[in-house]
Order: sequence, then C-alpha cells, then structure tokens
Amino acid sequence: MLPENYHAMEHAKGIPLNSSTAWWVKFNIFFTAPVLAIVAFLTVPIELAHLKHLEEHPQRITPYHYVRKRKTEMPWGPDSLFHHPLVNTVADE
Repeated sequence: MLPENYHAMEHAKGIPLNSSTAWWVKFNIFFTAPVLAIVAFLTVPIELAHLKHLEEHPQRITPYHYVRKRKTEMPWGPDSLFHHPLVNTVADE
C-alpha cells in the first residue's frame, strides 16, 4: 500500500458520517425497505397463481430445428443455467 493511500485510509476512519450519508442510510431503511416489502407482498400471490396455472396447463413447445443447438455440453448440464421445467423445453425433446 502506498503511504499516501495509507494516510488517507487512516484519516477516513476518524470521520463520522456526514449529513448526506446519514440521509441515504435513513432513506434506505425507512423508504426503500418498506417499498420492497410492499411490492413483494403484492406480487408474490400473483406469481404463485401464475406458477399454479403453468402446472395445470403446460405450454406447448414446437421443436424447431434451430432451437437448442449445443456444440458442447455446459458445465451445469444439458439445460440452460436458468432452466425452469414448466416453461423451458427439456433437453431430451
């Protein structure tokens, strides 16, 4: 570590949070976190209903010759990294 960086780091340790940083901390705790909780509360039931619908009525997938071309196998297996069995095709098809 360069001496000037070391001195800057030591100087920064003793500086308390300024008003701007404290404002952003309060903003994240009192605004962002509750808004995320409300959005999750409103959207989770809708997404669960959508997944239930996909289980009842699976999608019909047309096997085109240009879809799912794989020259080499991926390290995580034949399916895509974000594979969902109700939405994506299975490698055997």
